[in-house]
Amino acid sequence: MACIGALADAIVTAFSDAWLAHSTESKPIKRSKSWWTDECSETFRVYQLSCLLTDYNKFKKACKDTKHDFFNEHIAEITTSCKRPWDLMEWVKQHKLPPCEAIHNGNQPCHDMDNLWDVLHGMYNSALGREYDASVLDELPNEPVCEWADFSEHELLSDPHAPLSRGGLPSGEFWRLSPKGLGWGGDHL
Repeated sequence: MACIGALADAIVTAFSDAWLAHSTESKPIKRSKSWWTDECSETFRVYQLSCLLTDYNKFKKACKDTKHDFFNEHIAEITTSCKRPWDLMEWVKQHKLPPCEAIHNGNQPCHDMDNLWDVLHGMYNSALGREYDASVLDELPNEPVCEWADFSEHELLSDPHAPLSRGGLPSGEFWRLSPKGLGWGGDHL
């Protein structure tokens, strides 16, 4: 009988250790992530007990303030660690097309490579072997030259040879400041 009790205790201990090693703390809302704090948990618990609108508003405000602080710290960390705040902007990252969008030829979508190649070849090589008149470009008005935005002191003093992050511009396609002058990639002006 003592052997069965010891075996049951060993099983309970094994299950308890496995549970503690592999369990995670449950978050009360679907989208809560690393920004969730004890203040959010406390205001959520108060709201669950009372179900009052004022407590719900306190919970939402606590979550909003916590997220705001968390993401401001995250942005500050990115701008100070890699010194490229433009990595935070979506327009420098690769553009993703919707999965349902396709190139159309008339009303027919081009799904296979042969059809797609024929449409693209016909579109971009339609003037191949034909005469053309480039004088129509002379009618275009001359636009004023755009001014460059000033560089910040931080951008001018930062290391121009630092490697780019994954979300930044492709390698070799960035401005460098060296004793020879300002240049694109390795070419100097």
